[in-house]
Amino acid sequence: MAVVFMVRQAKTEEEETILREESERYHDVVQGNYTDSYHMLSYKALSSLIWVTRHCSHVPWTMHADDDVLVDVFLLKKFLDTNDTRDSILCYPWGNSSVRRYGKWCVRHSEYPEDMYPTYCGGGA
Repeated sequence: MAVVFMVRQAKTEEEETILREESERYHDVVQGNYTDSYHMLSYKALSSLIWVTRHCSHVPWTMHADDDVLVDVFLLKKFLDTNDTRDSILCYPWGNSSVRRYGKWCVRHSEYPEDMYPTYCGGGA
């Protein structure tokens, strides 16, 4: 099992040094070209999917989780080993969700013009 951390490009030379040292020591850093913010989480997720497609096509499964999520990897592996999960996306599906136009998680009309989202996977893990 391998773990990688999707992070934004460094803003300062100090950050770049820290990321380079982490990457050289553990080989677990993937830097994407995005701002690390709530508003850009969709882009970060897409960036991770693109990276996985390019670099991990040989692995049987991958998982995306936020840094504040605790995952019981042993229970997860048991589930994956005992269920046919080929070509599956496992998540908690959200449906009938209205688009938030104000506040911390707002989505601009220019980004998504509809009033309701189609069914989607909840964030976090």
